[in-house]
Amino acid sequence: MTDGKLYKALIEIGLKDYLKQRGNGNIYQEAHMLKIDSFVKNLLDDQKEILKDKISKKQKETHTQHNDMLHEISIACAFYDKVNFLQEKDEKTPDFCSNNIYVEVKTINNSDVERKRQTELNKGPHCEISPAFTQAEVENIKKEYVDCVGKKFTEHVNKAKEQLNRNGGHIWIVYTIDSPPKFHEKINEEIENRFDEIIKELQIKNLCIKYINFESLRKKIASL
Repeated sequence: MTDGKLYKALIEIGLKDYLKQRGNGNIYQEAHMLKIDSFVKNLLDDQKEILKDKISKKQKETHTQHNDMLHEISIACAFYDKVNFLQEKDEKTPDFCSNNIYVEVKTINNSDVERKRQTELNKGPHCEISPAFTQAEVENIKKEYVDCVGKKFTEHVNKAKEQLNRNGGHIWIVYTIDSPPKFHEKINEEIENRFDEIIKELQIKNLCIKYINFESLRKKIASL
C-alpha cells in the first residue's frame, strides 16, 4: 500500500524521488524504511541539514549513488548511537562519527563483468546460466564473479582508508548484488570468505573493516 504521509523525514531531506524509484513510481511501506525514517526524524535540525545538503549534491546523480546515502544513514541507524553526520568539505571527509569513532560507508553493487553478462543475455539481473555449460564452465563463471566483487571490495576499502586518513575508525561495506540464481545458495558465503581473506591480506592498522549484505542490514533495522 502507498501512503502520502509515509517517510516524511526522509522526504524532507530530499529522498522523495529516490523512494519513488524504489517503488517503480510509488512509495510503499517497508518495516526497515519506517525505522530509518524515525531515526532521521529524531536527529537534530543541523544534522538533517547536513544530510539534506549531501543528498542535494547528488540530485543529478544515479539511483546507485542515492543508495550510498541511504546505506550511510542505515548503518548509522543500525549500529551506532550519538551519531554526528559530517559536512562534506572534501573527498577525505568521513561519513559520520559516533563516540569519537569516525565511520565511512561504501556500497558494492554488481560487478562490471556481471552487468556485461546480463546485458549480453538481455535477460535482466536474475537470468539463469545456460544448462549447456559444463560444471567447469559454471565454476569459472562463479570464480570470475567472486573475483570481481573482491576487487571492488579492495578498491572501496582503500578509498575509505584515505577518507578516514590518520583518524582511524570503522569502514563498512554494504554489498547488494544480483548473482545468477544457480549461485544464490552459497554465493554470499563465498563472497564473505573472500572479504575475510582481503581484510587479512591488507593488514590495515587503526581500522576496523566490517561488511554486511543489504538484506541482512534491512532485517537488522526492521528488528530494532
